[in-house]
Amino acid sequence: MSRIRRALAGSLLLWGAAARGEFLKLEITLGGIDCASCLDSLPGRLQRVRGVESVALDRDRSEVSVTLAAGNRARLEQIRDVIEQDGTRVARAKVRAIGRLTGESDAWVFRPAGAERGYRATIPDRAIAEAARGAAGGDSVVEGTIDNAAELSIRVTGHARLQ
Repeated sequence: MSRIRRALAGSLLLWGAAARGEFLKLEITLGGIDCASCLDSLPGRLQRVRGVESVALDRDRSEVSVTLAAGNRARLEQIRDVIEQDGTRVARAKVRAIGRLTGESDAWVFRPAGAERGYRATIPDRAIAEAARGAAGGDSVVEGTIDNAAELSIRVTGHARLQ
């Protein structure tokens, strides 16, 4: 194999590994909003996080929706910290992400491929747990909720294996 073909094959493999796992969408319920100007500046602050594609703020419902670009490497901690830097609190979040669920029973971990860390996950629905077990070692689209921003533990409410 020529040098160019080897280099191209290697970069395609690296690109594929980096793009496999990522957070796709976050719908965040805010709490402790005491500062109108802080809330006004929130979309701009979130937009500066590398990988954020768009931000929509619903003031009436105290929610912010964050859509992330394909292949992003944004971490939940980054998004949470940007929101909470002015005293606003993350009360709850819904997440949609691509990555791998591994484990059994109460010891599940969701790890976006290429991410530095995994997130503890619980799967209360038996059918979802069985589907996750069947997809072991493969990438999946995972939907879930985070009820405690400090722990960043994902309660998995949906799972679909990627082909």
